[in-house]
Amino acid sequence: MKEFSVHSRVSRKNAIYTVLGLGLILFILASDIYRWFFLQAYQPVEMLLVGALFVLYIERVGARYTYIAGTTALEVLKRGLFGVRRYEVPYSEVLGIYNYKPKLVSVIKFRRTFRLHSALDDRDVWALAYTAAKKNGDKENCRIYFKPGDEMLDVLTKYLPGKVRITEEEVVQESLRRS
Repeated sequence: MKEFSVHSRVSRKNAIYTVLGLGLILFILASDIYRWFFLQAYQPVEMLLVGALFVLYIERVGARYTYIAGTTALEVLKRGLFGVRRYEVPYSEVLGIYNYKPKLVSVIKFRRTFRLHSALDDRDVWALAYTAAKKNGDKENCRIYFKPGDEMLDVLTKYLPGKVRITEEEVVQESLRRS
């Protein structure tokens, strides 16, 4: 069957907030450089931290994501500052896809969480919960935060009947059933 893909997008409101944040970081960096050259107050640690913050900020907001629903797995391609990274989750390992709402405490312990969505995208965040094998053969629970949009969720419903647009409690039940 043919693959379906969705790309991350940029919303105007989020782009404005991003530019304001970037301007603040550049203002702090410019003030550090000014103090260094004109006031002879060299603070290398502060400059390194602000520089690292700048790079991390650009990586977070500048990355572009492509979600590909294949016939056997969901694939996520991340094109960022440090190159292209590919994540693949076989449909047989998926526990469920639910609308993500931040909580203080979760019932399931997720060993790995990947934030594979653009900060500039204004769509809802969904969590893809799945199991993955560790090096010693044991299974661990993992999740991916992503912003697929309604079209992609409709396509994933065909491959994962009864596992898309469910509640977090249903994902917990599925996790307990598998363990």
